[in-house]
Amino acid sequence: AGSLTGMCNYHLFQAEDIAPMILPIPLKLTREEGGESSSSDIRMTGAALLGDLSEGLGGGLVRKFVTPELISLCSDPAFRVRKVVASHSLIKAATVAGTSDIIDELFPAFLKLAKD
Repeated sequence: AGSLTGMCNYHLFQAEDIAPMILPIPLKLTREEGGESSSSDIRMTGAALLGDLSEGLGGGLVRKFVTPELISLCSDPAFRVRKVVASHSLIKAATVAGTSDIIDELFPAFLKLAKD
């Protein structure tokens, strides 16, 4: 995960290649089904990766793909997944998301998880 994040954040990919080549990886991880520990570990990795990739993705891709996925993960049945979203991914995504995305989506999600 760290290598993928580094390559993206250091702009080793063309901007137009990030959405079709890189973004499907963490999105697939976050959609791993199953209640067992290994499934939630995979979703946690995907959530963390989405946060880590946010800087390299830029505001547009964060608003289009990352924010909706993180909002969905706020309702994940596994507390550990929700904890990663609250303590890591939402914060990282907010650093590049637009103001309206932060006010309308990310901050309310963070407040909800803070009560979890």
